[in-house]
Amino acid sequence: KEIVIDEFIGQSIPLTICGKNIVLILISFIIFRVFDILKIFPANVFDKKIEGVVGIIGDDIIAGLYTLLIIYLITIYI
Repeated sequence: KEIVIDEFIGQSIPLTICGKNIVLILISFIIFRVFDILKIFPANVFDKKIEGVVGIIGDDIIAGLYTLLIIYLITIYI
């Protein structure tokens, strides 16, 4: 079986603050997928203009960081 390491790395970033909260984990997964699909700046630059490993993993790291920010804000206000 194949593991897509870039997706794993990107999704792992916001999970660092989710703890064992299943609701936050599910929200994190959904938000990460949205950011990964939309490729909001600067993720679109990594995806389209940077070749090699940095480009492949870079857009997922950025999606993960955006998701981390959203999850962090959720945890502050809840």
